[in-house]
Amino acid sequence: MNSQYLPKNSYIQRSLLLSIITNIIFLLSGCGDSNDFPERQFIGYIDLTDPNYSQKSIFIVRRDSYGNYLGINGVVVYKQGNQYYAFDIMCPYEKKETCSVEIDSDEETIVTCKCCGSTFLVASPDGDLISGPAPHGLKKYNTKVVQNTLIINSSY
Repeated sequence: MNSQYLPKNSYIQRSLLLSIITNIIFLLSGCGDSNDFPERQFIGYIDLTDPNYSQKSIFIVRRDSYGNYLGINGVVVYKQGNQYYAFDIMCPYEKKETCSVEIDSDEETIVTCKCCGSTFLVASPDGDLISGPAPHGLKKYNTKVVQNTLIINSSY
């Protein structure tokens, strides 16, 4: 239908409606990003005097010293000097409870998703993506050491 035959208000209303519909479709069709990663609020406490943690530069933990769950699938912790980095072990590409990263047996600063093969550098503050279909690095959590306890939290 030619717009010159429509009443002016009707033409404006249809243009506005078309614009709104186009914007909604654009917003809903976006690719996945870090914002669609599952969120779980938690605070975890790791006893750094425990030999399972104190003598390692990297470890994976699913429950803290009090039995509380950490992260979505668990957390990989990397110690660099006096700094600790903690990341969720759920792959940001797969986003499944059955798809977690594992510590690379040849290189302890790298973890690999057992499902999609994405690799990540846990020796970086952001859990950087090295390669694979994952769109970005691992989900990062806050860390703090108080006396001999590593505190990991989601701080949502």
